[in-house]
Amino acid sequence: MKNNKIKTLLAVVLAISLGSSVAFAASVPADVKGQACEKAVQTLVEEGIVTGDTDGLFHPEANLTRAQVSVMIGKAIKPDVAEENEAFKGFSDMSGYSWAGGAIGLMSDREIAKGYPDGTFKPGADVTVAELITFVMRACGYDDDMLQSGIWPDNYINEAKKLGIYKDDSGKDLQKVKATKEQAATVIYNALDKIKEEAKKAEADENMADFVYGDIKFDENTSYVNGKALASDAKIYVYGKKSDYSENMKLPEISKLSTENVYKYKNVSTVGFYKVVNGKVTAVILPENIGFTGKVYGVITDAQTVTIKDEGTVTELETLAAGKEINWLVKKETESQVPSSIEDYIKQGKLTELKTSKGKVTSISTVVNTGEEVFPMVLEGTGEGAGLAVAEKNIDRNLLKLSNEKYVAYRETTVVYVLNEEQTEYKTGTMSSVKKGYYVRAYDITDDDNDEADIIIVCEKPYAVPGEKN
Repeated sequence: MKNNKIKTLLAVVLAISLGSSVAFAASVPADVKGQACEKAVQTLVEEGIVTGDTDGLFHPEANLTRAQVSVMIGKAIKPDVAEENEAFKGFSDMSGYSWAGGAIGLMSDREIAKGYPDGTFKPGADVTVAELITFVMRACGYDDDMLQSGIWPDNYINEAKKLGIYKDDSGKDLQKVKATKEQAATVIYNALDKIKEEAKKAEADENMADFVYGDIKFDENTSYVNGKALASDAKIYVYGKKSDYSENMKLPEISKLSTENVYKYKNVSTVGFYKVVNGKVTAVILPENIGFTGKVYGVITDAQTVTIKDEGTVTELETLAAGKEINWLVKKETESQVPSSIEDYIKQGKLTELKTSKGKVTSISTVVNTGEEVFPMVLEGTGEGAGLAVAEKNIDRNLLKLSNEKYVAYRETTVVYVLNEEQTEYKTGTMSSVKKGYYVRAYDITDDDNDEADIIIVCEKPYAVPGEKN
């Protein structure tokens, strides 16, 4: 009876050490200094995988339960797993183990620890070395199908030895030997990089499982998909060709997909995959060969050569358009229209019109004032290189008075691009970037009845005319 009480007390102390928020100090626990497990324990403490006993010691020779080992491995896989502290309801014997519920749930979901045929997990049972090694190897991505050479647990133990995860060769029956905290820390430390790598893959697979295949329609403001709001931090991924898309299409891991700017998909309809969380679209996977068709107004900030699968070497334009950084691939027959010197082009401080088809540029031209009352109307004076300085700014009436005594009206939604004083770089600005004395070009590009600037390009260098000597 006395021994049972001691064992129960030890289990409670270990539960506190692995399940509570009491942490070791930055220094190595006194009872592992100079021991073979010192580096392993210190690393796991720093990673938050192991927390401390109330006495500040590690107790390396103490045994562990299946629940405690689940918490250690669970934290290595998912650092915040301890916050999911409701008892896992998948097993019938979880009463009193809410502190390990999230970890045991994770271990079960990923088939790292499978429980027993009678529906129990036996969270309070001492874990054996064979079980410890099996759990760790499964956390590294190994399973029974991969280790068909030999029977359990020898198949897992032998593979762990090959990988240097388990190094003891005592010849003992590891199904009967109870694992100690020292052994658990050492084995998990040896496998930590592999556990983290597998965790990323598993997370990516889980993320992919949440995607739904179907028709996708972006609205004209690219703020809704299929009538559902697009989350502010939504990710747009591109992969493959539209002709390859189907409900059973196998997609790679998220980490291997390219990302795109949502603004390239205004009014686009296609098939693809999308994910909805809390009623909002948080991610979309689209074919590579679709995108916006129409006119795009902005400034080119760079041009570079890239290699695209199935297309070879093509030119990619980096632009500011719709007030955002957007990259566009240029069709080969249009590459001759790309400015030969981006530096000289930037100094001109002029707006560019890109004509696009399915997200690719088919025409590049500088917007100039034709002198006719047609759109786009350029409110910039006359003559090549002409530009006007701001003489006065009326905030209350949204008016700019220019140096030629004429006025330009603007709106709260007017897009502003700022050319720096050195005339080498653009950035997106606001109307507060437009100041008295700064050189501006204002563009009305919408075909409506309002003579207001939709886009303003401002040069920070007072009274400077880009591209001309002063």
